Amino acid sequence: MNCLLTGNTIVPLVRLRETTGLQFTANMYMYLATAASFALKKYGNRESSNGTCLTLSHFMNRIKKGSGKFRRILSGTFLGSGSPRPSICKLRVVKTFLELIEHGELASESLEILYSIWSCSFLSNRFRMFSFQFFNNALSVGARNAARYRNVGNDFDQRCTFCVKGGMRQPARDTFRHLFLDCPVMVNTVNIIFQLYFGKNFTPRTQEGRLLKTTGLVTGTPPAVI
Repeated sequence: MNCLLTGNTIVPLVRLRETTGLQFTANMYMYLATAASFALKKYGNRESSNGTCLTLSHFMNRIKKGSGKFRRILSGTFLGSGSPRPSICKLRVVKTFLELIEHGELASESLEILYSIWSCSFLSNRFRMFSFQFFNNALSVGARNAARYRNVGNDFDQRCTFCVKGGMRQPARDTFRHLFLDCPVMVNTVNIIFQLYFGKNFTPRTQEGRLLKTTGLVTGTPPAVI
Protein backbone atom coordinates (compact mmCIF):
# COMPACT_ATOMS: atom_id res chain seq x y z
CA MET A 1 0.00 0.00 0.00
CA ASN A 2 2.94 2.34 0.62
CA CYS A 3 3.94 1.92 -3.04
CA LEU A 4 0.40 2.67 -4.20
CA LEU A 5 -0.21 5.71 -2.00
CA THR A 6 1.99 8.75 -1.44
CA GLY A 7 0.68 11.48 0.82
CA ASN A 8 -2.89 10.20 0.52
CA THR A 9 -2.56 10.34 -3.27
CA ILE A 10 -2.71 7.33 -5.57
CA VAL A 11 0.47 7.17 -7.65
CA PRO A 12 0.30 6.86 -11.47
CA LEU A 13 0.69 3.47 -13.12
CA VAL A 14 4.19 4.24 -14.40
CA ARG A 15 5.37 5.19 -10.91
CA LEU A 16 3.84 2.05 -9.40
CA ARG A 17 5.72 -0.11 -11.89
CA GLU A 18 8.99 1.67 -11.11
CA THR A 19 8.73 1.37 -7.33
CA THR A 20 7.56 -2.24 -7.24
CA GLY A 21 9.41 -3.65 -10.24
CA LEU A 22 6.17 -5.38 -11.26
CA GLN A 23 4.63 -4.86 -14.68
CA PHE A 24 1.03 -4.20 -13.65
CA THR A 25 -1.43 -4.04 -16.54
CA ALA A 26 -3.86 -1.16 -16.89
CA ASN A 27 -6.67 -3.46 -15.77
CA MET A 28 -4.76 -4.51 -12.64
CA TYR A 29 -3.99 -0.88 -11.84
CA MET A 30 -7.67 0.03 -12.14
CA TYR A 31 -8.60 -2.57 -9.50
CA LEU A 32 -5.75 -1.51 -7.20
CA ALA A 33 -6.61 2.17 -7.54
CA THR A 34 -10.28 1.46 -6.78
CA ALA A 35 -9.33 -0.47 -3.63
CA ALA A 36 -6.91 2.27 -2.54
CA SER A 37 -9.52 4.95 -3.06
CA PHE A 38 -12.01 3.00 -0.94
CA ALA A 39 -9.39 2.49 1.79
CA LEU A 40 -8.60 6.21 1.86
CA LYS A 41 -12.24 7.17 2.30
CA LYS A 42 -12.90 4.57 4.99
CA TYR A 43 -9.65 4.53 6.97
CA GLY A 44 -7.59 7.53 5.84
CA ASN A 45 -7.97 9.83 8.81
CA ARG A 46 -8.42 7.39 11.68
CA GLU A 47 -6.06 6.93 14.58
CA SER A 48 -6.17 3.13 14.27
CA SER A 49 -4.78 3.30 10.72
CA ASN A 50 -1.56 5.20 11.49
CA GLY A 51 0.56 2.14 12.19
CA THR A 52 -0.76 1.46 15.70
CA CYS A 53 -3.31 -1.18 14.67
CA LEU A 54 -2.96 -4.86 15.54
CA THR A 55 -0.72 -7.18 13.57
CA LEU A 56 -2.37 -9.90 11.52
CA SER A 57 -1.34 -12.61 13.98
CA HIS A 58 -2.78 -10.72 16.96
CA PHE A 59 -5.98 -9.97 15.06
CA MET A 60 -6.52 -13.60 14.05
CA ASN A 61 -5.72 -14.85 17.54
CA ARG A 62 -8.57 -12.74 18.91
CA ILE A 63 -11.03 -14.54 16.65
CA LYS A 64 -12.30 -17.84 17.97
CA LYS A 65 -14.98 -19.23 15.66
CA GLY A 66 -13.69 -20.63 12.38
CA SER A 67 -10.16 -19.22 12.71
CA GLY A 68 -8.35 -22.31 13.98
CA LYS A 69 -6.65 -23.08 10.68
CA PHE A 70 -5.49 -19.48 10.24
CA ARG A 71 -4.13 -19.32 13.77
CA ARG A 72 -2.23 -22.58 13.27
CA ILE A 73 -0.71 -21.26 10.07
CA LEU A 74 0.34 -18.02 11.76
CA SER A 75 1.86 -19.89 14.68
CA GLY A 76 3.79 -22.19 12.33
CA THR A 77 2.21 -25.42 13.55
CA PHE A 78 -0.10 -26.09 10.59
CA LEU A 79 1.44 -28.60 8.18
CA GLY A 80 4.56 -28.50 10.33
CA SER A 81 6.38 -31.27 12.11
CA GLY A 82 3.60 -31.68 14.65
CA SER A 83 0.71 -31.85 12.16
CA PRO A 84 0.68 -34.34 9.26
CA ARG A 85 -0.65 -32.96 6.01
CA PRO A 86 -4.28 -34.02 5.47
CA SER A 87 -4.87 -36.08 2.33
CA ILE A 88 -6.64 -34.20 -0.45
CA CYS A 89 -8.55 -37.40 -1.23
CA LYS A 90 -10.49 -36.93 2.05
CA LEU A 91 -11.76 -33.43 1.29
CA ARG A 92 -15.53 -33.16 0.98
CA VAL A 93 -15.35 -31.12 -2.24
CA VAL A 94 -13.10 -33.75 -3.82
CA LYS A 95 -15.46 -36.60 -2.91
CA THR A 96 -18.45 -34.62 -4.21
CA PHE A 97 -16.78 -33.89 -7.53
CA LEU A 98 -15.85 -37.54 -8.07
CA GLU A 99 -19.42 -38.54 -7.20
CA LEU A 100 -20.76 -36.07 -9.77
CA ILE A 101 -18.74 -37.68 -12.55
CA GLU A 102 -19.36 -41.17 -11.14
CA HIS A 103 -15.71 -41.98 -10.71
CA GLY A 104 -13.84 -43.78 -7.97
CA GLU A 105 -10.72 -42.54 -6.23
CA LEU A 106 -7.94 -40.77 -8.11
CA ALA A 107 -4.26 -40.59 -7.28
CA SER A 108 -3.48 -37.72 -4.91
CA GLU A 109 -0.94 -36.31 -7.42
CA SER A 110 -3.68 -35.91 -10.03
CA LEU A 111 -6.05 -34.32 -7.53
CA GLU A 112 -3.37 -31.87 -6.37
CA ILE A 113 -3.07 -30.60 -9.95
CA LEU A 114 -6.81 -30.23 -10.46
CA TYR A 115 -7.49 -28.52 -7.15
CA SER A 116 -4.63 -26.03 -7.40
CA ILE A 117 -5.10 -24.97 -11.01
CA TRP A 118 -6.78 -21.70 -10.02
CA SER A 119 -3.58 -20.62 -8.27
CA CYS A 120 -1.61 -20.65 -11.55
CA SER A 121 -0.80 -16.98 -12.16
CA PHE A 122 -0.39 -17.41 -15.93
CA LEU A 123 -4.10 -18.19 -16.34
CA SER A 124 -6.63 -15.40 -16.77
CA ASN A 125 -8.74 -14.48 -13.75
CA ARG A 126 -11.89 -15.54 -15.57
CA PHE A 127 -10.47 -19.01 -16.24
CA ARG A 128 -9.19 -19.35 -12.67
CA MET A 129 -12.57 -18.35 -11.23
CA PHE A 130 -14.38 -20.84 -13.48
CA SER A 131 -11.94 -23.61 -12.50
CA PHE A 132 -12.47 -22.92 -8.80
CA GLN A 133 -16.27 -23.02 -9.15
CA PHE A 134 -16.15 -26.06 -11.45
CA PHE A 135 -14.07 -28.30 -9.17
CA ASN A 136 -15.95 -27.14 -6.06
CA ASN A 137 -19.39 -27.71 -7.61
CA ALA A 138 -20.27 -24.04 -7.19
CA LEU A 139 -21.23 -23.07 -10.76
CA SER A 140 -24.51 -21.19 -11.15
CA VAL A 141 -26.36 -23.84 -13.11
CA GLY A 142 -30.15 -23.57 -13.34
CA ALA A 143 -30.91 -26.14 -10.66
CA ARG A 144 -28.55 -24.48 -8.19
CA ASN A 145 -29.97 -20.99 -8.82
CA ALA A 146 -33.52 -22.25 -8.35
CA ALA A 147 -32.62 -23.88 -5.02
CA ARG A 148 -30.67 -20.84 -3.86
CA TYR A 149 -33.37 -18.26 -4.51
CA ARG A 150 -36.58 -20.24 -4.04
CA ASN A 151 -37.16 -18.69 -0.60
CA VAL A 152 -37.09 -15.09 -1.89
CA GLY A 153 -39.81 -15.55 -4.46
CA ASN A 154 -37.66 -15.77 -7.60
CA ASP A 155 -38.90 -18.39 -10.06
CA PHE A 156 -35.86 -19.59 -12.03
CA ASP A 157 -36.16 -21.57 -15.23
CA GLN A 158 -34.33 -24.82 -14.46
CA ARG A 159 -34.36 -26.08 -18.05
CA CYS A 160 -31.05 -26.52 -19.87
CA THR A 161 -30.48 -23.51 -22.12
CA PHE A 162 -28.80 -25.64 -24.79
CA CYS A 163 -31.73 -28.06 -24.86
CA VAL A 164 -34.20 -25.17 -25.17
CA LYS A 165 -32.23 -23.47 -27.95
CA GLY A 166 -31.73 -26.82 -29.67
CA GLY A 167 -35.49 -27.38 -29.88
CA MET A 168 -35.64 -30.43 -27.61
CA ARG A 169 -39.25 -31.41 -26.87
CA GLN A 170 -38.52 -32.08 -23.21
CA PRO A 171 -35.52 -29.95 -22.12
CA ALA A 172 -33.65 -31.56 -19.25
CA ARG A 173 -33.04 -29.96 -15.85
CA ASP A 174 -29.88 -27.86 -15.92
CA THR A 175 -27.62 -29.68 -13.47
CA PHE A 176 -23.81 -30.03 -13.36
CA ARG A 177 -24.03 -33.62 -14.59
CA HIS A 178 -26.37 -32.78 -17.47
CA LEU A 179 -24.52 -29.66 -18.60
CA PHE A 180 -21.06 -31.20 -18.76
CA LEU A 181 -21.81 -34.85 -19.51
CA ASP A 182 -25.33 -35.69 -20.69
CA CYS A 183 -26.63 -32.75 -22.76
CA PRO A 184 -27.49 -34.21 -26.23
CA VAL A 185 -27.28 -30.82 -27.91
CA MET A 186 -23.64 -30.44 -26.89
CA VAL A 187 -22.59 -33.87 -28.15
CA ASN A 188 -21.61 -32.71 -31.64
CA THR A 189 -19.47 -29.86 -30.32
CA VAL A 190 -17.78 -32.05 -27.73
CA ASN A 191 -17.10 -34.75 -30.33
CA ILE A 192 -15.37 -32.22 -32.60
CA ILE A 193 -12.99 -31.32 -29.76
CA PHE A 194 -12.44 -34.97 -28.81
CA GLN A 195 -11.70 -35.95 -32.39
CA LEU A 196 -9.29 -33.04 -32.76
CA TYR A 197 -7.29 -33.65 -29.57
CA PHE A 198 -7.89 -37.32 -28.69
CA GLY A 199 -8.85 -38.99 -31.98
CA LYS A 200 -12.12 -40.43 -30.66
CA ASN A 201 -15.66 -39.48 -29.73
CA PHE A 202 -16.80 -38.56 -26.23
CA THR A 203 -18.49 -41.45 -24.42
CA PRO A 204 -20.21 -40.37 -21.19
CA ARG A 205 -21.14 -43.99 -20.41
CA THR A 206 -17.55 -44.88 -19.52
CA GLN A 207 -15.48 -43.69 -16.57
CA GLU A 208 -12.59 -42.92 -18.88
CA GLY A 209 -14.75 -40.66 -21.08
CA ARG A 210 -16.20 -38.75 -18.13
CA LEU A 211 -12.80 -38.30 -16.52
CA LEU A 212 -11.18 -37.10 -19.74
CA LYS A 213 -14.02 -34.67 -20.46
CA THR A 214 -14.10 -33.04 -17.02
CA THR A 215 -10.43 -33.10 -16.00
CA GLY A 216 -8.22 -33.80 -19.01
CA LEU A 217 -6.81 -36.80 -17.12
CA VAL A 218 -6.44 -40.22 -18.69
CA THR A 219 -6.58 -43.26 -16.41
CA GLY A 220 -3.27 -45.12 -16.28
CA THR A 221 -1.13 -42.21 -17.49
CA PRO A 222 0.98 -39.66 -15.61
CA PRO A 223 -0.98 -36.59 -14.39
CA ALA A 224 -1.56 -34.10 -17.19
CA VAL A 225 -4.05 -31.27 -17.53
CA ILE A 226 -5.43 -30.35 -20.92
